[in-house]
Order: sequence, then C-alpha cells, then structure tokens
Amino acid sequence: MPQYLRVAVVATDQESFESVAHHEAFRKVGIAPRYVPVVLGHAASQPLTALSAIDPETIGLWVALDDAAYLACQELHATVASRPGYSRGFYDQYLPDAVLRIEGAQQFNACTAKVWEAFCASS
Repeated sequence: MPQYLRVAVVATDQESFESVAHHEAFRKVGIAPRYVPVVLGHAASQPLTALSAIDPETIGLWVALDDAAYLACQELHATVASRPGYSRGFYDQYLPDAVLRIEGAQQFNACTAKVWEAFCASS
C-alpha cells in the first residue's frame, strides 16, 4: 500500500493558481497523493486554504508557484524539519527536496508525474 502523501501547492494569491487550477491532481480520489491548494493570505473561496490553517507536519512536499510562496514554504519546512524526530519517511529518499519552486503548467505536470512515481514506489 502506498505511503500517504499530502502535497501543499502554495501561491501568494488566487490569481497565481490560474495555470494549474484545473489540473487533475487536485481532483483525484481513492489511493493517490492529496494536493492542497494553499494561499499565503486569506482564502477567499473554496477549495483554497490559508497557509495559516495548514499543519506543516502533515505536508510531505511543498510546491511553490511564486517566489513569495517559495520563501514561506522554505521557512515553514525549516521550522518543522528542525524538530527532533521529524521525518517525511519514505519521501525523504524519493522526493529529497521538500520544497520545490515551479513555474507554469508544464513544470507542474512534471512535478505531479514525479510525485506519482514516488507515491507508487512507496508501496
């Protein structure tokens, strides 16, 4: 059985999600990685979640869509990673970079493919 993986896709605001908002990764059901669309500020609408509402210990991979989001993700991950006993488990090996900075749909497609490969390899 694949290991659970929650992926936070983080952007400064809702407009930054336009290039990836309709990607199938956000709609997968069943046994699959869970992608959570996250904004730095107030989440004005569903399914967006405010970064302040996310428990960073539950995130196995941070995917930032812009520079401000990347810095926020790095900071959160560094805080969590410095805690004794913290580990992303299997994903430390197969997704060694816990925080990624991507631009546009093409890079997001490549990212989701890599995540899917790691997810499948974890079983």
